[in-house]
Amino acid sequence: MQQTAHNPTVGLSTYEAIRTDIIFGRLAPDTKLKLDTMKAAYKASISTLRESLNRLSSEGFVIAQEQRGFFVAPISAADLREI
Repeated sequence: MQQTAHNPTVGLSTYEAIRTDIIFGRLAPDTKLKLDTMKAAYKASISTLRESLNRLSSEGFVIAQEQRGFFVAPISAADLREI
C-alpha cells in the first residue's frame, strides 16, 4: 500500500514532528537529544528516531557526534532570518 499525504509513514511523521519542534524552539539549540526520552515523546522506535535524526543532521538541523549522540544544531541570527 502506497503512503499518501493523508497517511504518512511513522518515519516521515516522526521526522516532521522533530523538525517542527526544532524550528519552533520546543527543542532548544545545543540540547542533547536523548533517544529514550524521545521514544516516549514521539511514540517511535529507537531505529525510527535514529533515521529521522540522521536525516535532520544531513539537513543541518541536528549535529551527530561520534560516541556522544545527537544535539540540536546551534542557531544564529542569520539562520533565524532565513527561516
